[in-house]
Amino acid sequence: MTEVIGGVCETRSDQPGARLGPEIAKVQSELIMFREECLPALLTHRAQDMMPEFAAPRALASAVEVSSPLSQWCEGVSRMSEFLPIDGHDNPDADLREQDFKQFMFQRATPSFSSDGHRIVWDIKLFLVMDSAHTLGLWPEFLEWSDSSDANMKGLIAQLPRVKTWLMNLDVTNEFLCFNAICHFVALIADADPSFARLALDREPWQAMVRENPIISDEGEEERLAIIDAPFFGHVLNNSMLHVLGALANNHFMQIRTWLDHPNLHGAYTGLMPHYLFAALFQKVRALRRMRTIAVEVTHADQY
Repeated sequence: MTEVIGGVCETRSDQPGARLGPEIAKVQSELIMFREECLPALLTHRAQDMMPEFAAPRALASAVEVSSPLSQWCEGVSRMSEFLPIDGHDNPDADLREQDFKQFMFQRATPSFSSDGHRIVWDIKLFLVMDSAHTLGLWPEFLEWSDSSDANMKGLIAQLPRVKTWLMNLDVTNEFLCFNAICHFVALIADADPSFARLALDREPWQAMVRENPIISDEGEEERLAIIDAPFFGHVLNNSMLHVLGALANNHFMQIRTWLDHPNLHGAYTGLMPHYLFAALFQKVRALRRMRTIAVEVTHADQY
């Protein structure tokens, strides 16, 4: 088996599908970073040892099931990298099948992408965050809701400053609304504004919002700061981070590196993070293989 992941992906402009070369190289770099940096950071603790007593049942139930040794994860990423359509290394007839990576595919992904003429814009959905937000009654009244997720997302992005202001001004004493909104909307915003996602998943901005609010009494300020300082708020940040990293895996994968030292990286949902990222990379590799196959077929058709 040829080790492709650590090599250099080169595609000449006169080769079929040459315009895919930069995208293939980008995903190759993401696979390397995932294997060499993300996995060691995420798997340094056993998932079941990080389970707080208030962890969600889904996280508790999956902790042992989804945990695999680091060496197995690295081997799985290396196997997946073999399917990258790199000239001279790729077997176009090989079938990239989910069942061959079952132990890493706890989280299924819905693949989608578009092209702006210069690059691929990925929209791989790992969890229906938007639908969940609407079902839970979290969708802000100032945003319209329709049956089209694309229209809903465009509406959210069109009012992004207002959405961010609304989110950061939620009252932490309303735990159902505030905590669930953090878990949902930061992920929805992350692809459009990665820097805001990092800001929103930090305790200090939330503390500052409380201290700088002139209508909150001293007693109210003390109550809210205690909530933000409590372990459960860190649990909320860890939950939100799971979905944020999944969102960043689309078009900002390399920025995940900056999250690996986050104080709430390790928690109840950390065990699911490698699965989210693996699923996103799997769909990218699969899509690139299909695009390369189509490009080759078109080239051959043009020749005849």
